[in-house]
Amino acid sequence: MAKSGDPLVPHDVGRKFDANGAVRRFAGNTFIGHVAQQGEDFPTFDALLDIYREFPRHDFAAKISLTPPSSYHITVFGGLNEEDRGTPRWPAKVDKDAPLEQVNRQWLSELRARPPLNNHVFEFELGLPQLDKGGAPHIPLVPADDVTAKRLATLRNELSELTGIRDKDHDTYKHHLTFGYVHQLLSDAEAADLLEATRRWMRTLSSQARRIRVPAVQFCRFRDMYAFEVLHEL
Repeated sequence: MAKSGDPLVPHDVGRKFDANGAVRRFAGNTFIGHVAQQGEDFPTFDALLDIYREFPRHDFAAKISLTPPSSYHITVFGGLNEEDRGTPRWPAKVDKDAPLEQVNRQWLSELRARPPLNNHVFEFELGLPQLDKGGAPHIPLVPADDVTAKRLATLRNELSELTGIRDKDHDTYKHHLTFGYVHQLLSDAEAADLLEATRRWMRTLSSQARRIRVPAVQFCRFRDMYAFEVLHEL
């Protein structure tokens, strides 16, 4: 049986997806911004859908599970999932046996006591894609400007204090928009093709809009990687 952690097995096999590409239960919570899909943002979202339109034409398609476009989001701060329980990532301020729904209620109560964000919108520019044979295919993103970067850093620090979570990459976290998960390692040729396709999709995105916009940051819960239920808008 394929196990996550095996260098010959993609990172998320046995966690978020099975080796045959089927989505697995992976319950947790997170702080994300859903990508805007309508109005002035529709051309950008439509350009993202070019990934879906073209994907089946490639040999790598059989080895990658796509996520639904309705779930497209940018993670602002990672929460907890069941696989964190019993690991150093589980924060000391949260009871080690607390059900996730209890954690959700606790954090929700604290979030509702916070003043709302003055400006919900966060804008990101396209980054540089990298070759990856066994990870999660994605669009790399960077904060659109120094003001946005500082707002994100401040919010991430506040959420770290609220949750008790502080990952090793807290100050260097790379924002991204994941559109799928590799469930079988790609060959060199397939990985190179995916990289070139991603570059092309990003050029189309750039021609439609220089930036990708998330209109709000939301505290969400999920049972798998297909949908994220909004519990609270910051």
